Amino acid sequence: MLNRDMWGSWLIAFGVAAWLPYFYLVGQRPNVPVFPFLAAHLAGVLGGARLKLQTKGLEHNLGNRKLALTSKLLIYFGVLAWAPYIYLSRVLHIDTSVGPFLITHLTGVLSGISLRAYIAFSK
Repeated sequence: MLNRDMWGSWLIAFGVAAWLPYFYLVGQRPNVPVFPFLAAHLAGVLGGARLKLQTKGLEHNLGNRKLALTSKLLIYFGVLAWAPYIYLSRVLHIDTSVGPFLITHLTGVLSGISLRAYIAFSK
């Protein structure tokens, strides 16, 4: 039987894998709506992360609290990297390349997740 930690891992994997059919479809035809895939990505990743955080508490000593805060900030900034992109492309209707925002997003989120994994496995 799968515990919460394993369910969380599977949901995160599902959320990340939600982009695979999107990129395949974009290769076939350019006008594929992004929102269903984004919804699946966010549901899987956020739901899985929530389940994993419920099972693994971070250490409460001073050093790990600082690392936990740093990891949380990196993840938040990684997610917030999309705010200027959405503002430029949807509000101001400026044709903007997605590359720099994707790199910023992945750098922040993956760095934050790596710090959280370090904290969890260094117990």
